[in-house]
Amino acid sequence: FPTPYFAFKMLEFLLQIFTFCTLIASMFFNFLLFILINRNGSRIGNYRHFFVCSIIFDLAYSLSEWIVSPFYYTTRGVCVVAAASPFCTKQPLIEILWCLWMKLYMDIIIIVAHSFIYRYAIVSRSFLLALYENPIYAAIVTLISFV
Repeated sequence: FPTPYFAFKMLEFLLQIFTFCTLIASMFFNFLLFILINRNGSRIGNYRHFFVCSIIFDLAYSLSEWIVSPFYYTTRGVCVVAAASPFCTKQPLIEILWCLWMKLYMDIIIIVAHSFIYRYAIVSRSFLLALYENPIYAAIVTLISFV
């Protein structure tokens, strides 16, 4: 049987391959989405800004996930997330990158939430639609959300 250290190193290696593959897939699909947005921009309207924002944050998140390579372990009553990155051997650097990865994770959740609110405003013809289509308001909400 393999030793626990060997098994962990093998799992770490597989995790790095998986996160690299997700980075490549993210780059490919976000590039396709960017092409579609720019080609059909007149039909998409102001929703294009949400797409561009989500593309930028998705690419940044995928890159940070590849660099940090978070490893999840859960058992009854315990959930552990640790960085399994081969790129960062210095403690302060991995802590900074870890915080960046967590921040980008939360930012993507915020983008998805704003996207649902915007779509709700379109369907319900709510007053929120006018707020989201105002560039100044959209910039203020974006800055407040990501701080």
